[in-house]
Amino acid sequence: EKIDMFRQRRARILAGKNVVNCKIMYSDELKSKTFISSSGITNEEVRNVSHHLMVYVSDGKDLKYDYTSAGGTGGLELIEITDNQIDELVENANKLLHAESIRPDFYDVVATPEIAGFIAHEAFGHGVETDMYLKDRARSREYLGKIIASPLVNIVDDPTLPGGYGSYFIDDEGLTAQPTYIIKNGRFIQGLTNRYASSVLGLPGTANGRRESFTRKVYTRMSNTFFEAGKDNPDDIIKSVDKGIYLIKGLSGMEDPKGWGIQVLVLYGKEIKGGRLTDRIFSPLGITGFVPDLLSNISMVGTDFRVDLGMCGKGYKEYIPVSSGGPHIRTRVRLG
Repeated sequence: EKIDMFRQRRARILAGKNVVNCKIMYSDELKSKTFISSSGITNEEVRNVSHHLMVYVSDGKDLKYDYTSAGGTGGLELIEITDNQIDELVENANKLLHAESIRPDFYDVVATPEIAGFIAHEAFGHGVETDMYLKDRARSREYLGKIIASPLVNIVDDPTLPGGYGSYFIDDEGLTAQPTYIIKNGRFIQGLTNRYASSVLGLPGTANGRRESFTRKVYTRMSNTFFEAGKDNPDDIIKSVDKGIYLIKGLSGMEDPKGWGIQVLVLYGKEIKGGRLTDRIFSPLGITGFVPDLLSNISMVGTDFRVDLGMCGKGYKEYIPVSSGGPHIRTRVRLG
């Protein structure tokens, strides 16, 4: 049944304009975990599913691509991708054949939930994994309890998020999963901990001790990290921008916990002019900046909310499932 579904999706993609190739990926993993300690025995069973589509188009001179993903913790209902979504994917990939390069500068931007998730994950995810504090590799330690963002900003790491790709009931050290406010109303409340970091640093335990597998050691890791929804209508956020960029789909991110810099690579964005989206597309785009500046510049936060799945590495390895996301947000960043 699943193979037939993927074959149908492949056929629809390959029938699209200028399509020269496509890639379809599917993963279905059932993980059972039993944790035994002096406190008793705890069992957990979590099913992670993920589905990725990539479409490649060419006009004979250039090659571009676009992608979409679906999944989480649950069943096949989480990997639904409609025919309309597939057609839109092909259409967007073709538009990228005519994309422009952006002039490096500071811009007012509106970020989709996907890009907001990249920012949350890179800006206030890795940099607040407190095992980094033990090695003096994270500047965020200097800001505990301080205002470091707009009062509109609330960032949460929540392994109990229903359907989140990074969700679990207990972490890999047996602690019961719970949501953690990293930033609340612009104030850095606390970082994420495993048992060792919590004990040595005297910080509250947050059930973020995770390992890639039981052949690996436990590190402090994110689960589902996101901006909480705010009070602004997403359409009104776009209308509020006279001249700027709508950042649509992400590619990758990189953080510098010691210097607190951030870099997010964006596949494409659209011009905003007079509060409206135009047909002008820029690709690729890079967000760079100092984390507190980026977060302090957030001036509007949408009422919508969505998270996307991903895999997160620590250093060059230690890959675990995570989600990131949030609502639409407006901020000001340097783009290149």
